[in-house]
Amino acid sequence: MTKPIPVVFCVDIEPDPREVDRASAESWAGFEKLMLSVGRIRETFEAATGRPAHFTWSLRMDPQVAEVWGTPAWAAEAYERELAELTGEGDELGVHPHSWRWRDPAGRWVSDQGDAGWVAHCAHTALDSYREAFGRPCAAYRHGDRAMTTRLARLIDDAGVQVDLTVEPGLPGTFGLIPDELTTGWIESTVTAPTYPYRPSRDDFRIPDPARREGLLMIPLTRGLGIDVEVDRGRVRPRGRWDTLVLWDSPERFRGWLFQRLGEPSLTHLAFAIRSHLPLSAEWAWFEANLAELCRHPMAREFRFCTASEAAHEVVPTAHSPEGQVDADAPASARAGLWAGGAEDPGYIEHAEPEALRVLSKVVARHLEHADELGERARDLAERLGAAERSLADARAAAAEVEIRASAEAASAGDRAERLDAANRELQAVCETTTWRAHDRVLPILRAVRRAIPRRRKPPSASEAHPIPPRPEAGALAHKLDRHRPEDRLGAC
Repeated sequence: MTKPIPVVFCVDIEPDPREVDRASAESWAGFEKLMLSVGRIRETFEAATGRPAHFTWSLRMDPQVAEVWGTPAWAAEAYERELAELTGEGDELGVHPHSWRWRDPAGRWVSDQGDAGWVAHCAHTALDSYREAFGRPCAAYRHGDRAMTTRLARLIDDAGVQVDLTVEPGLPGTFGLIPDELTTGWIESTVTAPTYPYRPSRDDFRIPDPARREGLLMIPLTRGLGIDVEVDRGRVRPRGRWDTLVLWDSPERFRGWLFQRLGEPSLTHLAFAIRSHLPLSAEWAWFEANLAELCRHPMAREFRFCTASEAAHEVVPTAHSPEGQVDADAPASARAGLWAGGAEDPGYIEHAEPEALRVLSKVVARHLEHADELGERARDLAERLGAAERSLADARAAAAEVEIRASAEAASAGDRAERLDAANRELQAVCETTTWRAHDRVLPILRAVRRAIPRRRKPPSASEAHPIPPRPEAGALAHKLDRHRPEDRLGAC
């Protein structure tokens, strides 16, 4: 019977936003909603594998939780019933501390990775709170923001932690995970970290110590290999790129990376981690699609979903990387020359030439398809250009015809204008001639009529008709007034 492949499914139980509101100790709605689906997820895994499915739940128990919710063990107290239900199904509880620290000048949370003492304080707070809340030491650990250091690895090893799920191999160092957040320090590179379970050296958490037989075991999360295409001086070559295989990625990429990873002869395990806020995000649909893809894979019957501690008992730490095998049929220099990154290219390291060939074939097919589309568009444009040229020629011919007709009409209008001017001059001359002729004919008649009419006497002027008499004397004036009395005028009438 084939030995089952351990699959670790870890859920980080934490507040929904990364930068929580200090004044609002809200419940963790994402975890509460996830609890409504965990039974269905478990049944799906068990039906696909034919085995019981156990999960790992890592609780946030750190200074940020203590400052906002009053105690670092708030989640253990508030969700006591839910956690008891999970452990009753065989699940494991661990811790997932972050290094958040409130800074008053900025008025924001700062991911303080640069203060090693603060990071150690956060780890101690989580481990001590776990022991107080559950009455036993914590066996499973996963630090926030994949921020593992050699000092932190020694600390949790000395504290009795059995298994760590922090390492995400293949990723370069970075100054913080999210550009908009405030951060200090450097998240160390894990490019050289193994992809298989190992016990770390006390001097470098990324280097396996084959002499160790007990103590902390690192179980790295599963990484995927992406292959891009670069054009360098006219030469097309693939370039490998490592990234963590996450369950909320696009289904197309998840499917390709999963098949590539499961096709490795050196595969030791699978490990995935999600944040508990996922049911509240739009990526939940992708998560469900990727779970379905995982369960219908041809190798699904070989999977065993187990806790981190159960996986630690099943996997055997390897002294040397199984990725370091060399294909004797292909010289290293020839293989390295195929990759843009040479012998340090992730694709070269993982012997991913077949996958690179498939990617290049897809790229070539895409370019050929694009070329066909461009050819069709060029033909269409040529036809449209020919039609436009024909339309332009017709428009030019019509314009020339219109110009000829306009010239003819202009000439005709000029001729008509000249004839009209001549007619006007002729009419004016006729009018002038007719007027003088009529004057010559009518004037003698008018003179004869005037002579025939007798002259009327000129009427006298007012002074002649009524001469002003001389001023009479007083007696005469009285006599005259007596003559013009009203009663005499009436009698006369």
